[in-house]
Amino acid sequence: MLEDKDRYGLGWSGEGYKRETYCAHGGRDEGMTCHAVNVPVVRASTILFDNLEALEASDGSRLRYGRSGTQSNFALRDWLKGYEGADEVWLTGSGMEAILFVLQNLSKSGREILVADNVYLPTKKICEKILRPRGVKVTYVDCRDVEDVSARLRGDVDVLFMEVPGSSTFEMADATRLAELCRENGVVSVLDHTWSAGYFYRPLCEGVDVAIQSASKYCGGHADVMMGVVSVKKGEVMDSLRYVEDVSAVSTSPDAAWLVLRGARTLSARMRRHDESAREMASWLERESMVAKVLYPGLESDEGYGVWKSRYEGGSGLMGVLLKGRSREGLASFVDHMELFGMGFSWGSFESLILPQDQARNYRGVMGFPEVSGEEETTLVRVHIGLEDCEDLKRDLSEGLLRWKKSMT
Repeated sequence: MLEDKDRYGLGWSGEGYKRETYCAHGGRDEGMTCHAVNVPVVRASTILFDNLEALEASDGSRLRYGRSGTQSNFALRDWLKGYEGADEVWLTGSGMEAILFVLQNLSKSGREILVADNVYLPTKKICEKILRPRGVKVTYVDCRDVEDVSARLRGDVDVLFMEVPGSSTFEMADATRLAELCRENGVVSVLDHTWSAGYFYRPLCEGVDVAIQSASKYCGGHADVMMGVVSVKKGEVMDSLRYVEDVSAVSTSPDAAWLVLRGARTLSARMRRHDESAREMASWLERESMVAKVLYPGLESDEGYGVWKSRYEGGSGLMGVLLKGRSREGLASFVDHMELFGMGFSWGSFESLILPQDQARNYRGVMGFPEVSGEEETTLVRVHIGLEDCEDLKRDLSEGLLRWKKSMT
């Protein structure tokens, strides 16, 4: 028998499949696929019923009104339930909408939420522009400091919101341990796990109450769809969010669901390649003379390597690179002339990307910004390693680093 964290779906008479098999076969109910290999795109606002009895019997069923989804949406939700180890999954229009849906509905006026200081900047904007004005107390914490977080899980605290690893700078926190402490204190643990896409770390199977990811990234995998995912186990949190979802019609289009389910079929092969290539590229970058530090938990030199090694089976393609020195002109010469590394927002697709991230210095509070001994000034860029050959990527980056070096002299 497979352990719970290694079981995906209900194949083999309830025992479940291994991960790679599930990615390829999950969510393929014949009633939804019409015997096609891929679930078709079903677009509908109105669902017709054969008679009055069928209409009355549909109360409580999911295929009742297009606002709640069609076969395309439900096939993806079913696949995600088995993939995440969830009892319920909701699809939203983007990862940010998923975060807003959860934080807005689990926080209360006059109560407190704890938020990791290294979360994605728009998450902090939700806290500052939406939650605080409604009377929610927001406290930012360093989730690496388990003792400090544990001491704060008291009184009026309802939620601990984590992002692991941290946005832009990729600090590792032990979400499994923190979720355990939350349970002991009656606090809801929420984790944005977009970095690993649930592939190398399954939050719900590790005790986290609510798992959030942007399916625009690895699950979609082709840079052509926007979607967020909220996954939960049975319990009060599920019941609370389900009620809100029902009356507010949180959903996404059938076309978007079809695109993400298509991407899910190759997720296993892609994540393995991202992991392998990112580790090779991170090790190579570490040795480059103009690189002050590589921020990637899969490196043995990384401060979070111990936590990552103990909790994760692998990594993704996303990392931070601190370049030696600082120059707007030099940065432009570095990023503007890349051949393979495109420059744009988002990541998680087949292509490699690079993006300046020095603005992250401006919105860190209790955690501060990574410093490098002996380097007075550094410049942070975020690098996503795609599915290209690593030798080609090294050549592209080598030429960029040479341009950077010349700009520093």
